[in-house]
Amino acid sequence: MRRPADADAHQLRRLLAETSRLERLQATLLDNIVEGVLLQDPSGRVITSNSAARHVLGLSADQLHGHALHELRSALRPDGTPWPAEQRPTAATVRAGAGIRGRIVGVHVGGELTWLSLNTDPVLAPSGEVEYVVSSIRDVTREHAAELAEQHAARARRERVEQLLRDGGPSVVVQPIVELATGRAVGVEALSRFPVHVDQGPEEWFADAAAVGLGVDLELAAIEKALDTLGRLPRDLYLSLNASPATLASPRLAEMLTAAPTERLVLELTEHVAVADYDGLSAPLDRLRRTGVRLAVDDAGSGFASLQHVLNLAPDTIKLDRALVRDVDTDPARASLVVSLVLFADRIGANLVAEGIENSQERAALHSLGVRYGQGFHLGAPRAVTVLDDSLRRPVEASDVLT
Repeated sequence: MRRPADADAHQLRRLLAETSRLERLQATLLDNIVEGVLLQDPSGRVITSNSAARHVLGLSADQLHGHALHELRSALRPDGTPWPAEQRPTAATVRAGAGIRGRIVGVHVGGELTWLSLNTDPVLAPSGEVEYVVSSIRDVTREHAAELAEQHAARARRERVEQLLRDGGPSVVVQPIVELATGRAVGVEALSRFPVHVDQGPEEWFADAAAVGLGVDLELAAIEKALDTLGRLPRDLYLSLNASPATLASPRLAEMLTAAPTERLVLELTEHVAVADYDGLSAPLDRLRRTGVRLAVDDAGSGFASLQHVLNLAPDTIKLDRALVRDVDTDPARASLVVSLVLFADRIGANLVAEGIENSQERAALHSLGVRYGQGFHLGAPRAVTVLDDSLRRPVEASDVLT
């Protein structure tokens, strides 16, 4: 018969064996988790770790065990500054009793700065106190470097746009819009020009400004400059101003146009993507149009968005995209599409302006198809406005007037 002491000893050996087995199982599981895992006590000291964590940190199990990470690797915040003690992720998790997700931590490993994505989860004791903190880490150095580069580029873009605005905004040139049959100018489009030392065109400038939250500011600066040209243009010419939906909806634009001769103004919608809220855009547009301002939709035929603009906003002018105008004299498909848009514009009472006319053949073909107005280098290149620019009154190619 087994004595009680022997039974107790046997039970103890069995429990120790079971504990040892569970520890080996835990170690096996930890070492096979691809993501780095650290188990820490509430003070942040590492109790156990897996091989993935040790590889990322460049430390052995013995080096990690019993130490807080910041004792072995200086932990940096995403901006490169050290973490204050009370804000360290483990301390924050213990204090809050809740996990922290996706915190970016920098550590120096082998002389190189490595960026880690750190998630922490508390393990609570029955009392509700934090007993352990489980931290998972992943090397995101490449991703973080790309994010930092984008942030730097965004700051540079913003600074560039802000400097331009401080300098008074872009300069303005105008390009004539002419009657194809006679070559007589009926209006001009104001086009922005930017510093030549920056290697990017107007579309990139406006895209950069929109990306950093200054799109409306830059467009309004350009519009203000363009309005200054009205007094130097023949009074029978209208002025076409480019504006995105955000600018068209801005109360600042309405205020800017208060003292302008609105009957000579056309607002040209330049957005190349779908408008999210046509109802929200229609209300400010209606107020502007009641003052005499006309609306044009740019780049018709270049995609679904421009056709949506035409259908939803009923513009006074539809501008045919260069993609339809190019080779219209030799391409029957383009010619057929132009004819359909001529008929459509006539049905809704809109003028049709063909953009990007580059030669006399395109001009003649468009006129024969029923397009009344055109714009392009063949009809007049963009240029600065001189005082009372009467040269705009002269027909383009007077010897080649169409009949």
